[in-house]
Amino acid sequence: MTKETDHKLQEESRSYQPICAVIRRRTSTSAINSMDPREEILVEQRQRILQNTLEQLLIQLSLSLVLCTILKSNEFILLPIYTILFIIGRFTFALGYPNYRSFGMTMNIASAILIIVLINYCLFVERSLFQYIKFK
Repeated sequence: MTKETDHKLQEESRSYQPICAVIRRRTSTSAINSMDPREEILVEQRQRILQNTLEQLLIQLSLSLVLCTILKSNEFILLPIYTILFIIGRFTFALGYPNYRSFGMTMNIASAILIIVLINYCLFVERSLFQYIKFK
């Protein structure tokens, strides 16, 4: 790859819309043929960002669903805060990919771990899940 191609790849990797970035790269270069392995390198970085975003989205959505079932009405402010942290984490991940992606990834993992701890605390300590289980 030439320096110009490297610079162009770095510019486009800052795109915050991974799906559009993959589409744009495929339609604007010779990578339109997804079966040609020689051209796959042109969209590989965007596909990795997209794949990771979809994986993190699945985790975020499942944790949000569980969280909204156990929160009280005055605690629902946590859902938008968690969503904002997710979005900031994804933006910083995509902007910093591949060299400076750790902040975005750490932000998503840390917020997910925090929500898991909160869910477990609510279920097992605060609201005592065991009080609902009837022993015979």
